[in-house]
Amino acid sequence: MRLLNRFKRLKQSRGHGVHSPFAFELITQVFRSPYSFYAFFDIPERLRTQGVDPRLITPFNHLSFRLVHHFKARNILEVNPGTGINTLFLMAPSTQINCTWLEGETSGDSDGSILSLLPRQPHRVVVPPTSGEELLLSGERLFTASQELLPTKGGVFDAIFVNCSNTYLPSIDQLLKLGCERAFWVIHPINKEPGKQYWKQIVYDKRSNVAFEGIKMGTVFPWDKLTPSRYFV
Repeated sequence: MRLLNRFKRLKQSRGHGVHSPFAFELITQVFRSPYSFYAFFDIPERLRTQGVDPRLITPFNHLSFRLVHHFKARNILEVNPGTGINTLFLMAPSTQINCTWLEGETSGDSDGSILSLLPRQPHRVVVPPTSGEELLLSGERLFTASQELLPTKGGVFDAIFVNCSNTYLPSIDQLLKLGCERAFWVIHPINKEPGKQYWKQIVYDKRSNVAFEGIKMGTVFPWDKLTPSRYFV
């Protein structure tokens, strides 16, 4: 199975054998794009001014920017944001982008020097570890069954980025409720636990519809109009 997946990845990562125009465009213009953006040079310099090592930037951060830029996402949910470096890349494509942070109490602290570089501070909400409750969306606010958690700045999210390095991971039902009709999900990292098992649960759920699986990252488009497929990039 691993050899088969490697062969598929090698073939599909260049667009070979991909018949869907949507998938071909995404693979060649986003996942395997040879082009750089101004933010890829600007953000490292800004990090240096704050004493943050720019070597902390990874290809995942660049790909996060490319996806947000390509789909023109404006309302982004970031689950377990970590230090905030990826948030810099998520908000860089447009001054109109709003970001919400949703994290468990053990998600770790963001870096204050990085937060100062953001154009706007994210809406930050901590989900209590004892609340195994579903997240519910009503109008422009997010709730659990017992408490109101956060304003969502528009009601639903265009993109949801989930960092699996921490303990809080939303269910597939929650992801579907929180995303708009054309939302996409990005799951990272998926090459180690708990992300590996979490990713399997997502791609084997028929509602996920179209999935692009990289070595460390998976992207899902739960769009009804797309033909169900799984691509290795």
